[in-house]
Amino acid sequence: EESDAEKANNEPSDAADTRSELLHDLYRPVTPSWNVPQRLQVVPVAQVHALELQFPMREILSLYKSKPTRYLSHLLGHEGVGSLLSLLKSKQYATELYADDSSKSCVPFSIFTVRMELTDSGLANVDAVIEMVFAYIDLLCKQGPQEWIHTEVRTVGDLQFRFLSQRNPMDYACSLAGWMQQYPPSMYLSGAYKIYEWNADLVQECLSALTPDNMFVMVSSPTFGEGDSCTEEEPWYGTKYRTMDCDDETWKKWKSVRHEDYPALQLPQINDMIATDFGLVQDASDDKTF
Repeated sequence: EESDAEKANNEPSDAADTRSELLHDLYRPVTPSWNVPQRLQVVPVAQVHALELQFPMREILSLYKSKPTRYLSHLLGHEGVGSLLSLLKSKQYATELYADDSSKSCVPFSIFTVRMELTDSGLANVDAVIEMVFAYIDLLCKQGPQEWIHTEVRTVGDLQFRFLSQRNPMDYACSLAGWMQQYPPSMYLSGAYKIYEWNADLVQECLSALTPDNMFVMVSSPTFGEGDSCTEEEPWYGTKYRTMDCDDETWKKWKSVRHEDYPALQLPQINDMIATDFGLVQDASDDKTF
């Protein structure tokens, strides 16, 4: 019986050429150009207004020891006093915000994403929302990388790994198989959670990628499906969208905004509620009676 290898060797050349063309279309070579800045309006399936800002940057898979983008996602996704989300909520512009530092990562590059669910008012003032994002980024640039913030993030990661909840064995095995492709053997189990070293230069390098000129803006809302505003259609899922021109004045305003324009924006306060001592507390009394 002919083996799979023999079948592949005996495959007609036209079939091999067709497969090669399909693979080339699916996995196009990475080019130096990111085609940014760019702005899209999208008609989603979900009945929500959303804003997603994507920033292409260097690959981060090799930075598993310091995880510099986790520092950024911690600050941009912070929800307490002085945070970006706190300001947006006070303006009634957004209800949720998260900063994703790893899901869009591959060997040649990565994409840092900030995503928000907007209110009707936030959708109507989406340019102001983006301006506030860059005001907070300006704060991070002016303050520079702070090692105490890194220490808090590292400690939380250590606690998360130490007190992991039991998972479905099949799910855990699948996750572990993926981690074995990313981390050395000594970090197969802990690499996805723990931070092993502090590198301020790498934090600054990743932070420098968060600029208006290096941004892909995607605003999605079911209201964009009304009328003929979104006439373009992507070929895989038939999603309607519209490519918008980048307004020079708006981009100039985003590039010139300063955090002083929004005094409410501040770095988070030191979190003294993060546990560090897990020793058992002994009763000072010698009384053994109950």
